[in-house]
Amino acid sequence: SVELKKTKVTVDEQNCTIKDQNGVIQGLNTELHERKVVMKEHAETILSLKNVIDALKKSQHNEMDALKKSQHHEMDALKKKYRATKDDLEVLKKVSNEMSNELQEKKKKILEQEEF
Repeated sequence: SVELKKTKVTVDEQNCTIKDQNGVIQGLNTELHERKVVMKEHAETILSLKNVIDALKKSQHNEMDALKKSQHHEMDALKKKYRATKDDLEVLKKVSNEMSNELQEKKKKILEQEEF
């Protein structure tokens, strides 16, 4: 037969101690302390993982910004090149038209001279 007594137990979570009328109950005290240590380790692990994730997000964000800037610079350079080429073509077209007109004039003069 087992004799059970009502015992008043005091739990001090701050210091991880459990006391009854006879003092600290070692087994439970140790287990509570170990659990607290493990929970603290888990919290530290979670915090460090969160920091790693935040750093990765920031890094990815910075890479995306750099890529966007790079693409904008490339597009601007291509636009400038396109405009310059377009301007060159306009000049060539003008020169070509002038030369064509001059040739037409010379041809006309030659034909007029041949008639006489």
